[in-house]
Amino acid sequence: TIITDETIVSSAPEIGFGAVDMYYARVYAYTSYRVSNPENTEDLVAEVFYKVFKALTSFEWRGQQAFSAWIFRITRHNDKFYS
Repeated sequence: TIITDETIVSSAPEIGFGAVDMYYARVYAYTSYRVSNPENTEDLVAEVFYKVFKALTSFEWRGQQAFSAWIFRITRHNDKFYS
């Protein structure tokens, strides 16, 4: 079964771990670019996905671009305190 953004959002929170599978590498790369300390990077990525899981049921589906933008908005907001 292929997990899509729409599947993640429509099946939240049961399938929320699909967001980690789909976005972990991208969120990690973006965060490590913005934050110089690898330990902070790991912590920040964990925080991002915690916030994604916590808010996933309130996310309003508007298409794939909106979902990925939402995840990276959370990431960017988190990173600004450590960059």
